[in-house]
Amino acid sequence: MDVKFPDPGTVRHDIATFIAKKRPLLKSPVLQVGSGRAFKHAWWSDQRGLLNWPQDKWVGVDIVNTWGVDIVADFCGDFPEEVPTDFNSALLTEVLEHAHSPQKMLDNTFFALNPGSWIIVTAPFCAHVHNHPDDYWRFTPSGMALLMKRAGFIDIRTGPSETFIEADLCQYDLTIPAKHKIPKGTFGVARKPNV
Repeated sequence: MDVKFPDPGTVRHDIATFIAKKRPLLKSPVLQVGSGRAFKHAWWSDQRGLLNWPQDKWVGVDIVNTWGVDIVADFCGDFPEEVPTDFNSALLTEVLEHAHSPQKMLDNTFFALNPGSWIIVTAPFCAHVHNHPDDYWRFTPSGMALLMKRAGFIDIRTGPSETFIEADLCQYDLTIPAKHKIPKGTFGVARKPNV
């Protein structure tokens, strides 16, 4: 794959690398929930482009009509009628934190997938507040896995990103400072059961 990746050591590089490694799980047609880019030249968040995926085999859905969006729809309420329900894989990258109901977003994604389809998810754990249009949540590997399980997914695997920050955090008695390595993100994959 001859595609420019974000700079090493950045969470964007971790995201792109994780998705590239999991690319064999993606089968056409691909549903990307939260596909919108904040601005046209945000090439690092164009997963369709980074994976060199055929345009007609990938459908981007977002609540904001912007670059990278094929269907404007809200995945946090009733399932949008305008979204097909025959996808063979799904990608939710850096979108769960913006969903007022991340559980409903995963439930709707599950509904849109054919049996046996995989989902790839990335979300921040330690990141600045970034409204697009709003920012609600941060996710641990266990929290992401729980949401996936509640949606009906199986074969769930979650873990931290490879990029960490180091922070001084006090122990429980608030008098003993301690350095901690905190992952910038949480990544996961899961599969819809075959039946």
